[in-house]
Amino acid sequence: MTEKAILPLNNARITAGYKNALYRQKMGFQHFGTDMADLNRKDFAVYAPFKMKVVAVGYDNLMGGSLIAVSENPIDVHYGPKKGARRLVVRMAHLAKTFVKVGDIVAPEDTKIADYGSTGKYGGSAHLHIEIDTDINYPQYSPTLSRSSNIWKAGRDSTVNPMDVFKVDASGQRGYKQSLSHAKASGAWVQPDDKTTVDLDGKIVRAKGV
Repeated sequence: MTEKAILPLNNARITAGYKNALYRQKMGFQHFGTDMADLNRKDFAVYAPFKMKVVAVGYDNLMGGSLIAVSENPIDVHYGPKKGARRLVVRMAHLAKTFVKVGDIVAPEDTKIADYGSTGKYGGSAHLHIEIDTDINYPQYSPTLSRSSNIWKAGRDSTVNPMDVFKVDASGQRGYKQSLSHAKASGAWVQPDDKTTVDLDGKIVRAKGV
């Protein structure tokens, strides 16, 4: 069964995109994920984007509060070079709290799995850093790190743009009725491919600038 992933935040506002050139120029390293926060910065709840098994959770010395999981089912990648259906890894960082343990299987319809925050070396203002990876055999290995930490490990790049995977649950089929926006203040840190996805019926959704 191929599953459709949904946004991990119900009213997601994108603040920095995948492999953004200006992000790399300012921060000094490549951004292999997407940064997002709740539109009103009041609802910090993070949900599973798809049915997944937790393989690592805790506080990472570099990435802060972390949760890493592997999908139970093949996930629809609707765009990009990895288009198709495959099992995926999700890595979340900068979490303030986590509510799951290793071995738990969680799905979008379940209760929240974490609250995002500003933990870790690059936490900054409260946000969720989220990576999607195709290497399910080494889920803790990320190209984000040049050296391994205690939970996140330094690895090669097998990531995909999260916005080629996440869809907007615009009608609340899997839980909460979702919305998608992007931060105007982030400027070129959010490119057109970060602002566009589809809903669960395949209709194109373009994020509003806020």
